[in-house]
Amino acid sequence: MAVPNCDEQYPCTNCTKHAIQCSFVERGVSTPTGSPYTRSESLVPSYVPSPLNVESYPATPAGNSRALGHDQPKAESRSGLLQFLADSPDEIPALNTDDWASDLELMHHYCTVTCNALTIREDSRHIWRVVAPVEGYSNKYLMHGILAISALHRAYLFPTQKEKNIKASSYHQAAALKEFRELISFPIDPSNWQPVFCFASMITLYICATRIRLGEDRWPAPISNMVEIFSAVTGLQTIMEPWLPSLRRTQFAPIVNCVWIEDETLIPSPGTLQQSLLPPDIHVRISQLHQFIDDYPFPQMQQPQSHQNLSASDESPRPHDYRTDYKKSLKFFEHSTRQIELAGPHVETGMVLLWAYSLSKQFRDDMEACHPAALVMLGHWCVLLHTINDSWLLKGTSLQLLEEIEIKIHPSFREWLGLLFLGLFLGTFLSEIGCSGRLSGFIVEKLSKRNGNIRIPEMRLWLAYPAILVSTVGSIAWGVSIDKNYHWIVDQVAFFLSTLSTVTNYRQRACVTFYAVCLNLSAFINPIFIASWQESSGRTWTFTAQGLIILAGGCVVFGVLHKFGAWMRVKALQPSWVNPEFDMDP
Repeated sequence: MAVPNCDEQYPCTNCTKHAIQCSFVERGVSTPTGSPYTRSESLVPSYVPSPLNVESYPATPAGNSRALGHDQPKAESRSGLLQFLADSPDEIPALNTDDWASDLELMHHYCTVTCNALTIREDSRHIWRVVAPVEGYSNKYLMHGILAISALHRAYLFPTQKEKNIKASSYHQAAALKEFRELISFPIDPSNWQPVFCFASMITLYICATRIRLGEDRWPAPISNMVEIFSAVTGLQTIMEPWLPSLRRTQFAPIVNCVWIEDETLIPSPGTLQQSLLPPDIHVRISQLHQFIDDYPFPQMQQPQSHQNLSASDESPRPHDYRTDYKKSLKFFEHSTRQIELAGPHVETGMVLLWAYSLSKQFRDDMEACHPAALVMLGHWCVLLHTINDSWLLKGTSLQLLEEIEIKIHPSFREWLGLLFLGLFLGTFLSEIGCSGRLSGFIVEKLSKRNGNIRIPEMRLWLAYPAILVSTVGSIAWGVSIDKNYHWIVDQVAFFLSTLSTVTNYRQRACVTFYAVCLNLSAFINPIFIASWQESSGRTWTFTAQGLIILAGGCVVFGVLHKFGAWMRVKALQPSWVNPEFDMDP
């Protein structure tokens, strides 16, 4: 049945006219025929972003990999996946359970719970909930892969059943990989590429869940584990590359659309960054990374074989080749950043892993060998990874990875990591330990002695004034530092002052009420106008004005409470929904 008012092409005329993303999926589109590894200029280019300048971004995931400066290293990319498959056990581990009942339980959990945890968009959830299991009916390896992911998710959700579910996951994954190894030993053809794509995605999810598979709270070797994920992603992409251009014209289109949301019909907005989970200075950091790569002294790496036994294609890369390789990965870093920026608070895991498509074997080897340039870029990628820090697959991974990078990177390059959370940590720590209830109680005790040992609520207001002052200074310092591109330590001082101001004047429920009303009201109102304000006035004046508003408004409000608080309490009725503030005071 035709879609009303749709000319049934992608993107359709109406979607283009109204600048919205087209969701049309062409029915009965034939996939490429013939050998999947036969290249033709008439075919749609492979699923990699095209190389554009810093100010522009590709409209769709289509682009020619050759335009990036050199061909994709297919053999190298494929080797990472083959290594993972080779490391998987040939023998299927025994599973001491009622297989039939256990599999039903896992399938029920997958269709009702796990599929919703794999993505945010409802159309993508439909793919994982309905389409993937249907493909699994006729492809046993895919069904085993689905049950393996479901078992891992249950191991994460139910710690008391962790051992049982980890064993079930290992069993199903081993059974799936045994059949999958045989399948990919032959060329992928039009009859099986779609279930292969489904299972390839399942493998990526399975590798991401390393921590859960091992039953640990932390990754055993964060850098090496992440390199393993990168290798699998690039290997799977290489195997599926001939078929990926057709993906957006199949029932699996929502999986691509939820990761690559920028389209030729989407009108970009300068205010999108303010609504995203990325730090406001992310583009400044990317510009600094470009300069870092331009200035970095890449070494002349030596191969273990003798020079006379090397062919021209096997010779050690020149420093220029290293720089080109790193520049390419940085370009994909920008593409990944752009998708996360457009996603707002709804970041998909695939948006973050988009960077992995660009990483050559040499770059991954550099990361595993802890070369400074590779670790600096990996450290900045942790900022993107942190946007999905609550994902069950990669929960807490960004901080663990950053911790190991800080330990293993050469000391002279640590300033590039910026100690990104130092200011926030120190400010919050000092505020909670020294400046909150403890200091407030000390002030009230001293003032009550001067008042005949009578305590009044106004005594707890004095701590608000220094909080207002340091919050104002922190806001102004942050805006100026970002606008003028000051040293990273200035940003941390601004963070420190801002979090230092989070003091608590009252105790118990009054504190909860204060934060629930004031902070949530601010968080609701501020995003309405902050983007256009910052765009028209710049960061310096925007944050300076906000700081002055805090200073003036805070002093007026708390000054009025100080002056007329006693009179207001006499006139006001005692609330029935909370205990009187000082009932428990001696």
